[in-house]
Amino acid sequence: MTMSVRRRRRPDTVDIANGAFLGIALIVAAIFMSAESLSLAGRGLETSQVSVATDEARSPSSHAPMQIAPRTLPSGERVLRDASGRLVPLRDYRRIVAGSTVARTLLLALAEPDRIAAVTDYGLDEWEESYRLAGIPTLASLADLESLLALEPDLVLIHALNDERRIARMQEAGLAIFDLGEMRGLSGLKDNIAQIAALLDAPERGRRYADALVRRMAAVADDITDTERRSALYISMYGNRLFGGSAGTSFADVFASAGLNDAAADANYRGWPQYSIENVLVLDPDIIITHIGMGAEICRHPGLAVLRACVSARKRGDDSRGNDSPGDEIVRDEGGAMTSGIVEVPGYLLTSPGPEMLEAAESVRAAVYGPRRRARLPSRTR
Repeated sequence: MTMSVRRRRRPDTVDIANGAFLGIALIVAAIFMSAESLSLAGRGLETSQVSVATDEARSPSSHAPMQIAPRTLPSGERVLRDASGRLVPLRDYRRIVAGSTVARTLLLALAEPDRIAAVTDYGLDEWEESYRLAGIPTLASLADLESLLALEPDLVLIHALNDERRIARMQEAGLAIFDLGEMRGLSGLKDNIAQIAALLDAPERGRRYADALVRRMAAVADDITDTERRSALYISMYGNRLFGGSAGTSFADVFASAGLNDAAADANYRGWPQYSIENVLVLDPDIIITHIGMGAEICRHPGLAVLRACVSARKRGDDSRGNDSPGDEIVRDEGGAMTSGIVEVPGYLLTSPGPEMLEAAESVRAAVYGPRRRARLPSRTR
Protein backbone atom coordinates (compact mmCIF):
# COMPACT_ATOMS: atom_id res chain seq x y z
CA MET A 1 0.00 0.00 0.00
CA THR A 2 0.94 3.64 0.01
CA MET A 3 2.54 4.71 3.27
CA SER A 4 2.48 8.40 4.09
CA VAL A 5 5.03 9.85 6.46
CA ARG A 6 3.23 12.58 8.36
CA ARG A 7 4.44 14.53 11.35
CA ARG A 8 2.14 15.89 14.03
CA ARG A 9 1.12 19.30 12.79
CA ARG A 10 1.20 22.42 14.91
CA PRO A 11 -2.22 24.10 15.21
CA ASP A 12 -0.99 27.19 13.34
CA THR A 13 0.32 25.32 10.30
CA VAL A 14 -1.55 24.14 7.24
CA ASP A 15 -0.93 21.64 4.47
CA ILE A 16 -0.25 23.08 1.03
CA ALA A 17 -0.96 21.04 -2.09
CA ASN A 18 2.18 19.78 -3.76
CA GLY A 19 0.72 20.58 -7.15
CA ALA A 20 0.67 24.25 -6.27
CA PHE A 21 4.34 24.17 -5.39
CA LEU A 22 5.17 22.41 -8.63
CA GLY A 23 3.38 25.17 -10.48
CA ILE A 24 5.28 27.81 -8.53
CA ALA A 25 8.55 26.07 -9.36
CA LEU A 26 7.79 26.21 -13.07
CA ILE A 27 6.79 29.87 -12.92
CA VAL A 28 9.94 30.81 -11.01
CA ALA A 29 12.08 28.82 -13.42
CA ALA A 30 10.44 30.48 -16.40
CA ILE A 31 11.22 33.91 -14.98
CA PHE A 32 14.83 33.30 -14.10
CA MET A 33 15.96 30.72 -16.64
CA SER A 34 15.69 30.23 -20.37
CA ALA A 35 13.15 27.83 -21.81
CA GLU A 36 15.92 25.42 -22.77
CA SER A 37 17.00 25.04 -19.13
CA LEU A 38 13.52 24.72 -17.63
CA SER A 39 13.02 21.76 -15.30
CA LEU A 40 11.84 20.72 -11.88
CA ALA A 41 13.72 19.54 -8.86
CA GLY A 42 10.64 17.89 -7.42
CA ARG A 43 8.84 20.75 -5.66
CA GLY A 44 11.80 23.11 -6.18
CA LEU A 45 12.11 25.34 -3.10
CA GLU A 46 14.66 27.70 -4.65
CA THR A 47 15.53 28.72 -8.17
CA SER A 48 18.98 27.28 -7.48
CA GLN A 49 17.36 23.88 -7.15
CA VAL A 50 15.96 24.03 -10.68
CA SER A 51 18.17 22.43 -13.32
CA VAL A 52 17.99 20.90 -16.77
CA ALA A 53 15.55 17.99 -17.13
CA THR A 54 15.56 15.82 -20.24
CA ASP A 55 14.62 12.27 -21.15
CA GLU A 56 18.33 11.54 -21.08
CA ALA A 57 19.31 12.90 -17.66
CA ARG A 58 22.26 15.26 -17.77
CA SER A 59 25.03 15.69 -15.24
CA PRO A 60 24.81 18.68 -12.93
CA SER A 61 26.77 21.64 -14.24
CA SER A 62 30.32 21.86 -12.99
CA HIS A 63 31.31 24.62 -10.58
CA ALA A 64 34.57 25.96 -9.30
CA PRO A 65 35.49 24.43 -5.93
CA MET A 66 34.11 26.40 -3.01
CA GLN A 67 36.68 28.52 -1.20
CA ILE A 68 35.96 27.95 2.47
CA ALA A 69 39.11 29.35 4.05
CA PRO A 70 39.24 33.13 4.44
CA ARG A 71 42.12 34.98 2.81
CA THR A 72 43.93 38.18 3.68
CA LEU A 73 44.37 40.88 1.04
CA PRO A 74 47.60 42.95 0.77
CA SER A 75 45.67 45.74 2.48
CA GLY A 76 45.27 43.48 5.50
CA GLU A 77 41.51 43.05 5.01
CA ARG A 78 40.21 39.50 5.52
CA VAL A 79 37.74 38.30 2.90
CA LEU A 80 35.84 35.18 1.85
CA ARG A 81 35.12 34.36 -1.79
CA ASP A 82 31.50 33.45 -2.51
CA ALA A 83 30.14 31.15 -5.25
CA SER A 84 29.98 34.00 -7.77
CA GLY A 85 33.60 34.95 -7.20
CA ARG A 86 32.90 38.08 -5.16
CA LEU A 87 35.29 38.79 -2.29
CA VAL A 88 33.13 39.55 0.72
CA PRO A 89 34.80 41.28 3.70
CA LEU A 90 34.81 39.42 7.00
CA ARG A 91 33.36 41.82 9.54
CA ASP A 92 31.33 41.73 12.71
CA TYR A 93 28.01 41.33 10.89
CA ARG A 94 25.10 42.10 13.21
CA ARG A 95 22.11 42.50 10.86
CA ILE A 96 22.02 39.41 8.64
CA VAL A 97 19.20 38.56 6.22
CA ALA A 98 18.61 34.95 5.07
CA GLY A 99 17.35 35.08 1.49
CA SER A 100 16.84 31.31 1.08
CA THR A 101 15.26 28.55 3.13
CA VAL A 102 18.60 26.78 3.68
CA ALA A 103 20.28 30.00 4.79
CA ARG A 104 17.35 30.53 7.16
CA THR A 105 17.79 27.12 8.81
CA LEU A 106 21.56 27.49 9.06
CA LEU A 107 21.36 30.98 10.57
CA LEU A 108 18.95 29.71 13.21
CA ALA A 109 21.40 26.92 14.03
CA LEU A 110 24.64 28.91 13.98
CA ALA A 111 23.95 32.58 14.71
CA GLU A 112 23.01 34.41 17.87
CA PRO A 113 19.31 35.33 17.55
CA ASP A 114 19.94 39.07 17.78
CA ARG A 115 22.18 38.92 14.69
CA ILE A 116 19.32 37.78 12.42
CA ALA A 117 17.65 40.84 10.89
CA ALA A 118 15.12 38.95 8.75
CA VAL A 119 14.51 35.68 6.89
CA THR A 120 12.60 34.62 3.80
CA ASP A 121 8.99 33.68 4.49
CA TYR A 122 9.05 31.00 1.78
CA GLY A 123 7.39 27.77 2.95
CA LEU A 124 6.75 28.95 6.50
CA ASP A 125 3.12 27.80 6.34
CA GLU A 126 4.21 24.16 6.25
CA TRP A 127 7.50 24.39 8.15
CA GLU A 128 6.88 22.86 11.55
CA GLU A 129 9.71 24.76 13.22
CA SER A 130 8.44 28.19 12.19
CA TYR A 131 7.85 28.94 15.88
CA ARG A 132 11.64 29.40 16.16
CA LEU A 133 11.24 32.59 14.14
CA ALA A 134 9.13 34.32 16.78
CA GLY A 135 10.12 37.98 16.84
CA ILE A 136 12.22 37.78 13.65
CA PRO A 137 10.91 39.79 10.66
CA THR A 138 10.19 37.92 7.44
CA LEU A 139 10.54 38.99 3.82
CA ALA A 140 8.28 37.90 0.99
CA SER A 141 10.89 38.71 -1.66
CA LEU A 142 14.36 40.16 -1.99
CA ALA A 143 12.95 42.07 -4.96
CA ASP A 144 11.24 44.41 -2.48
CA LEU A 145 14.36 46.51 -2.04
CA GLU A 146 12.57 49.20 -0.04
CA SER A 147 11.45 46.71 2.64
CA LEU A 148 14.88 45.10 2.63
CA LEU A 149 16.69 48.40 3.17
CA ALA A 150 14.25 49.37 5.92
CA LEU A 151 15.66 46.47 7.94
CA GLU A 152 19.14 48.06 7.75
CA PRO A 153 20.92 44.76 7.08
CA ASP A 154 24.70 44.57 6.81
CA LEU A 155 24.81 41.14 5.10
CA VAL A 156 22.39 39.28 2.81
CA LEU A 157 22.81 35.54 2.23
CA ILE A 158 21.49 34.18 -1.07
CA HIS A 159 21.61 30.89 -2.96
CA ALA A 160 22.32 31.26 -6.69
CA LEU A 161 19.78 34.03 -7.14
CA ASN A 162 20.40 34.11 -10.93
CA ASP A 163 19.35 37.77 -11.12
CA GLU A 164 22.44 39.95 -11.50
CA ARG A 165 20.33 43.08 -11.92
CA ARG A 166 18.71 42.56 -8.52
CA ILE A 167 22.08 41.78 -6.93
CA ALA A 168 23.55 44.94 -8.46
CA ARG A 169 20.70 47.03 -7.04
CA MET A 170 21.33 45.62 -3.56
CA GLN A 171 25.06 46.31 -3.87
CA GLU A 172 24.42 49.86 -5.11
CA ALA A 173 22.39 50.34 -1.93
CA GLY A 174 25.47 49.42 0.08
CA LEU A 175 24.52 45.86 1.05
CA ALA A 176 27.10 43.08 1.36
CA ILE A 177 25.87 40.05 -0.62
CA PHE A 178 27.19 36.53 -0.12
CA ASP A 179 26.17 33.91 -2.69
CA LEU A 180 26.20 30.42 -1.19
CA GLY A 181 25.89 28.83 -4.65
CA GLU A 182 23.75 25.99 -5.94
CA MET A 183 22.27 23.55 -3.44
CA ARG A 184 23.07 19.98 -4.42
CA GLY A 185 23.05 17.97 -1.24
CA LEU A 186 25.24 17.16 1.71
CA SER A 187 28.62 18.09 0.26
CA GLY A 188 27.41 21.56 -0.71
CA LEU A 189 25.60 21.92 2.59
CA LYS A 190 28.83 21.27 4.50
CA ASP A 191 30.48 24.04 2.48
CA ASN A 192 27.60 26.39 3.25
CA ILE A 193 27.85 25.62 6.96
CA ALA A 194 31.57 26.44 6.92
CA GLN A 195 30.98 29.65 4.95
CA ILE A 196 28.24 30.98 7.22
CA ALA A 197 30.28 30.02 10.29
CA ALA A 198 33.24 31.96 8.87
CA LEU A 199 31.03 35.00 8.23
CA LEU A 200 29.86 34.74 11.85
CA ASP A 201 33.48 34.38 13.05
CA ALA A 202 32.48 31.07 14.61
CA PRO A 203 34.32 28.41 12.56
CA GLU A 204 34.48 25.86 15.37
CA ARG A 205 30.74 26.15 15.91
CA GLY A 206 30.25 25.37 12.24
CA ARG A 207 32.58 22.37 12.34
CA ARG A 208 30.73 20.87 15.29
CA TYR A 209 27.37 21.37 13.61
CA ALA A 210 28.51 19.87 10.30
CA ASP A 211 30.23 16.92 11.96
CA ALA A 212 27.13 16.11 14.00
CA LEU A 213 24.89 16.30 10.93
CA VAL A 214 27.14 14.03 8.85
CA ARG A 215 27.48 11.58 11.73
CA ARG A 216 23.72 11.38 12.30
CA MET A 217 22.96 10.92 8.61
CA ALA A 218 25.48 8.09 8.42
CA ALA A 219 23.85 6.38 11.40
CA VAL A 220 20.23 6.47 10.18
CA ALA A 221 20.41 3.06 8.48
CA ASP A 222 23.78 1.68 9.51
CA ASP A 223 21.98 -1.42 10.78
CA ILE A 224 20.76 -2.24 7.25
CA THR A 225 23.07 -4.60 5.37
CA ASP A 226 23.85 -4.32 1.67
CA THR A 227 21.74 -7.39 0.90
CA GLU A 228 18.75 -5.88 2.75
CA ARG A 229 18.77 -2.57 0.91
CA ARG A 230 15.76 -1.87 -1.30
CA SER A 231 15.93 -0.08 -4.64
CA ALA A 232 14.09 3.25 -4.69
CA LEU A 233 13.13 5.95 -7.14
CA TYR A 234 12.01 9.51 -6.44
CA ILE A 235 9.15 10.60 -8.73
CA SER A 236 7.11 13.76 -8.81
CA MET A 237 4.47 14.74 -11.35
CA TYR A 238 3.49 17.99 -12.99
CA GLY A 239 0.65 17.51 -15.40
CA ASN A 240 1.53 14.34 -17.29
CA ARG A 241 5.27 14.80 -16.90
CA LEU A 242 7.38 12.66 -14.58
CA PHE A 243 10.42 14.15 -12.87
CA GLY A 244 13.09 12.63 -10.66
CA GLY A 245 16.11 13.45 -8.53
CA SER A 246 19.25 11.36 -8.48
CA ALA A 247 23.04 11.49 -8.16
CA GLY A 248 24.41 14.96 -7.51
CA THR A 249 21.29 16.14 -5.66
CA SER A 250 19.99 16.00 -2.11
CA PHE A 251 17.78 13.03 -3.05
CA ALA A 252 20.88 10.85 -3.43
CA ASP A 253 22.02 11.78 0.08
CA VAL A 254 18.58 11.06 1.57
CA PHE A 255 18.42 7.66 -0.16
CA ALA A 256 21.92 6.67 0.94
CA SER A 257 21.25 7.76 4.52
CA ALA A 258 17.91 5.90 4.59
CA GLY A 259 19.52 2.65 3.45
CA LEU A 260 18.15 2.66 -0.10
CA ASN A 261 19.82 2.01 -3.44
CA ASP A 262 19.08 4.79 -5.92
CA ALA A 263 17.63 2.98 -8.95
CA ALA A 264 18.12 6.04 -11.15
CA ALA A 265 21.78 6.50 -10.22
CA ASP A 266 22.41 2.79 -10.77
CA ALA A 267 21.08 3.31 -14.31
CA ASN A 268 23.44 6.29 -14.81
CA TYR A 269 20.86 9.05 -14.37
CA ARG A 270 22.18 12.20 -12.74
CA GLY A 271 20.74 15.47 -11.54
CA TRP A 272 17.02 16.00 -12.06
CA PRO A 273 15.90 13.86 -15.01
CA GLN A 274 12.57 13.97 -16.75
CA TYR A 275 11.38 10.38 -17.26
CA SER A 276 9.33 8.84 -19.98
CA ILE A 277 6.89 6.07 -19.06
CA GLU A 278 9.31 3.60 -20.60
CA ASN A 279 12.17 4.92 -18.45
CA VAL A 280 10.19 4.31 -15.26
CA LEU A 281 8.99 0.86 -16.36
CA VAL A 282 12.57 -0.20 -17.05
CA LEU A 283 13.73 1.07 -13.63
CA ASP A 284 10.74 -0.57 -11.82
CA PRO A 285 12.05 0.05 -8.28
CA ASP A 286 11.01 -1.73 -5.11
CA ILE A 287 10.00 1.59 -3.54
CA ILE A 288 8.70 4.82 -5.02
CA ILE A 289 9.37 7.92 -2.92
CA THR A 290 7.08 10.86 -3.61
CA HIS A 291 5.08 13.71 -2.08
CA ILE A 292 2.06 13.41 0.17
CA GLY A 293 -0.98 12.49 -1.93
CA MET A 294 0.97 11.87 -5.13
CA GLY A 295 1.38 8.08 -4.94
CA ALA A 296 -2.08 7.25 -6.29
CA GLU A 297 -1.67 9.87 -9.02
CA ILE A 298 1.56 8.24 -10.18
CA CYS A 299 -0.01 4.79 -10.27
CA ARG A 300 -2.98 6.13 -12.25
CA HIS A 301 -0.61 7.46 -14.88
CA PRO A 302 -1.12 5.46 -18.10
CA GLY A 303 1.14 2.43 -18.12
CA LEU A 304 2.52 2.74 -14.59
CA ALA A 305 -0.06 0.60 -12.77
CA VAL A 306 2.09 -2.48 -13.49
CA LEU A 307 5.03 -1.15 -11.48
CA ARG A 308 5.82 -3.41 -8.53
CA ALA A 309 5.44 -0.48 -6.14
CA CYS A 310 1.98 0.28 -7.56
CA VAL A 311 0.86 -3.35 -7.54
CA SER A 312 1.87 -3.58 -3.88
CA ALA A 313 0.14 -0.29 -3.07
CA ARG A 314 -3.11 -1.23 -4.76
CA LYS A 315 -5.81 -2.94 -2.81
CA ARG A 316 -6.44 -6.46 -4.11
CA GLY A 317 -9.54 -6.45 -6.32
CA ASP A 318 -9.52 -2.66 -6.68
CA ASP A 319 -10.11 -0.92 -10.00
CA SER A 320 -6.39 -0.81 -10.87
CA ARG A 321 -6.13 2.93 -10.40
CA GLY A 322 -3.42 2.62 -7.78
CA ASN A 323 -5.70 3.57 -4.91
CA ASP A 324 -5.08 2.20 -1.48
CA SER A 325 -7.30 1.59 1.49
CA PRO A 326 -6.59 2.47 5.14
CA GLY A 327 -7.32 -1.16 5.94
CA ASP A 328 -4.58 -2.52 3.70
CA GLU A 329 -1.55 -4.02 5.36
CA ILE A 330 1.96 -3.21 4.22
CA VAL A 331 3.67 -6.32 2.90
CA ARG A 332 6.91 -6.79 4.78
CA ASP A 333 9.55 -9.50 4.80
CA GLU A 334 10.61 -11.54 7.81
CA GLY A 335 12.91 -8.76 8.93
CA GLY A 336 10.07 -6.23 8.91
CA ALA A 337 11.17 -4.35 5.77
CA MET A 338 8.68 -3.24 3.13
CA THR A 339 9.08 -5.53 0.12
CA SER A 340 7.68 -2.95 -2.31
CA GLY A 341 5.33 0.00 -2.23
CA ILE A 342 5.07 3.76 -2.13
CA VAL A 343 6.32 6.08 0.60
CA GLU A 344 4.95 9.62 0.67
CA VAL A 345 6.93 12.31 2.47
CA PRO A 346 6.01 15.96 3.19
CA GLY A 347 7.45 18.16 0.47
CA TYR A 348 9.26 20.53 2.83
CA LEU A 349 11.35 17.56 3.98
CA LEU A 350 11.67 15.66 0.73
CA THR A 351 12.89 18.51 -1.47
CA SER A 352 15.05 20.38 1.03
CA PRO A 353 18.80 20.35 0.31
CA GLY A 354 19.36 21.67 3.82
CA PRO A 355 19.58 20.08 7.29
CA GLU A 356 16.02 18.77 6.80
CA MET A 357 17.65 15.98 4.76
CA LEU A 358 18.32 14.23 8.06
CA GLU A 359 14.67 14.17 9.07
CA ALA A 360 13.67 13.11 5.56
CA ALA A 361 16.10 10.18 5.72
CA GLU A 362 14.87 9.16 9.17
CA SER A 363 11.24 9.27 7.99
CA VAL A 364 11.93 7.21 4.87
CA ARG A 365 14.05 4.69 6.75
CA ALA A 366 11.31 4.17 9.35
CA ALA A 367 8.65 3.75 6.66
CA VAL A 368 10.63 1.23 4.62
CA TYR A 369 12.53 -0.75 7.25
CA GLY A 370 10.62 -0.15 10.45
CA PRO A 371 12.19 0.75 13.81
CA ARG A 372 15.93 0.79 14.10
CA ARG A 373 17.42 -2.47 15.26
CA ARG A 374 19.91 -2.66 18.06
CA ALA A 375 23.48 -2.43 16.87
CA ARG A 376 25.18 -5.78 16.50
CA LEU A 377 27.83 -6.30 19.14
CA PRO A 378 31.23 -7.48 17.93
CA SER A 379 32.06 -11.05 18.82
CA ARG A 380 34.48 -11.50 21.68
CA THR A 381 38.01 -12.56 20.92
CA ARG A 382 39.58 -15.22 22.99
